[in-house]
Amino acid sequence: RRNLEAAVAEQARASGLRERLAAAEAETARRASELEAAQTEIANLRATATRLNDQSSRVERDRAARVVQLERDNASLTARLATAQRTLQEIANAAVAAPAARSALASSSASAASAGASLSTTPQPTAPAPRFHVVAEGDSLSRISLRYYGTGTRWQEIYEANREQLSGANALIPGQQLRIP
Repeated sequence: RRNLEAAVAEQARASGLRERLAAAEAETARRASELEAAQTEIANLRATATRLNDQSSRVERDRAARVVQLERDNASLTARLATAQRTLQEIANAAVAAPAARSALASSSASAASAGASLSTTPQPTAPAPRFHVVAEGDSLSRISLRYYGTGTRWQEIYEANREQLSGANALIPGQQLRIP
């Protein structure tokens, strides 16, 4: 009888151990599943971080390229503004000088006539020396015409005088030398 009681006790103890083993295996499986989910989430977060770093690098490169382009545009516009200001100053100077030159010519003609100068002693007018213009950034034939003639409408004369080196009226190249008729 003692053996029977001992056997029953052993079976009960073994059954308890089996239950505990099953519970421990279930807990291990649950924790393994949680670990796998955590590892998957870590991998996803690393992939997202890599993608965001790549995107940030692209945005930074684009921003740097845009800054460089804006600096170039700014330099070009500054040069064009300086050219326009010089042109305006030359036009203003020409406008101031033109009336003075006309009055000097008129007074010189009047004094020559009053001095009794004859046609045979008056010097013959000479052809003006050819003028040249070096094309700057932002120049156009109209601007060059405005600079030399005081009007932008005589650009065709400049074009015709330089037709052999111009492929079109808008085909000016900075540094190119144009003859001004």
